[in-house]
Amino acid sequence: MRIYNSRSNNRIRIFPRQNPFNGARYWPAVAICVIASFFSAYAQVGAPASPLTQTISAADLDLAERGDLTAQVKVAKAFNEGISVRRNYAEAFKWFGAASKQGSLEASAWLGSLYLQGHGVPQDLGRAASLIQPAADQKDPIGLRFMGIMYETGQGMPRDYSRAAKLFSQAVAKKDPNSFDHLGLMVMRGFGVKKNVRRAARLLTQGAGLGDSWAQLNLGEMYLGGHVPQARTQPSQPVSDLGRAQGNSGTAPKSIPNFNMAFSLFSESAAQGNRVAEFKLAELYQSGKGTAKDLQKALDLYSQSAAQNFAPAQLALGKATELGLGTAVDLVEAYTWYSLAAEQDSVPAAVRLQTLTQKMTPSQITQAQLSFTEVERQRKANRPESISQQ
Repeated sequence: MRIYNSRSNNRIRIFPRQNPFNGARYWPAVAICVIASFFSAYAQVGAPASPLTQTISAADLDLAERGDLTAQVKVAKAFNEGISVRRNYAEAFKWFGAASKQGSLEASAWLGSLYLQGHGVPQDLGRAASLIQPAADQKDPIGLRFMGIMYETGQGMPRDYSRAAKLFSQAVAKKDPNSFDHLGLMVMRGFGVKKNVRRAARLLTQGAGLGDSWAQLNLGEMYLGGHVPQARTQPSQPVSDLGRAQGNSGTAPKSIPNFNMAFSLFSESAAQGNRVAEFKLAELYQSGKGTAKDLQKALDLYSQSAAQNFAPAQLALGKATELGLGTAVDLVEAYTWYSLAAEQDSVPAAVRLQTLTQKMTPSQITQAQLSFTEVERQRKANRPESISQQ
């Protein structure tokens, strides 16, 4: 079973099983210019809005400019997460900073998270701790969550899984959705707390019910791997009822994969723009597990995930265009997808890229290199805006 970490969507490191495409019939090869425009369009629009945060309006911006604290936090979150506007860390920093100066502990914690993750500003763990610690001390759920992350990762604080678990537990008690995911994963692995897969499933179920895309993804992964007892759980059962259905005691029955539940949870997560969930959902559509087989939907989802720079999805699309599985062979396009994935240290992509170049003519390689350079230029031009200096 794979565990996906929600600390930073741009720093996920996983080793997915290879996607063979099974000789399926896929969409016609996409031109390189379309690949570039896909990255550009997605960056401009931003990910789909999360149900946890409402989209912002001109009225919200006006209120924020007038000093309304609630509006400032709302606008900052929107820019930080890319909700209804292009993700812009400079603007997020600005509005979190404004709200923090008005005494918002939540805003201070979010501001610290920008320093913690190096989002828009150079990573500064000392500055992150100075902003997050006071919020955690006052039991602000966002402060508790990010302080827990610091102890969990050993970034800015000594690594201490036990303390991290306690902080996540306090945030969970305050119903912070993403903290259910963090604590659930620690319980699943036995980090800082007794390992208990059944309890981990209940925690992830609660987080998923609150709309956290990472809890939805990881709970779906548990169902996919057969790590959730299925004794009294029906595929049609609402997500919010799963924890109660699993029970709290007794010997757990043998678990089997529940593709229906995995599909449902991946769908909820993907609807929020979670690029890993989009990839996982594409695999289910491709294999026909948990849903009717639909290769067109699979390719659409792989494309959405790849547009968010998720290496496994880029690798999958590269293989489709290299091998001509259901479409015309396009080695130039395959080169671009493999290169994008290899740039993120994807070993399989790097290996396939090396093999691919041996099949290409010198003119094709030249064209592919020029095309990749243009795609990279387009992609970098549409990355979330950063703050050059504090």
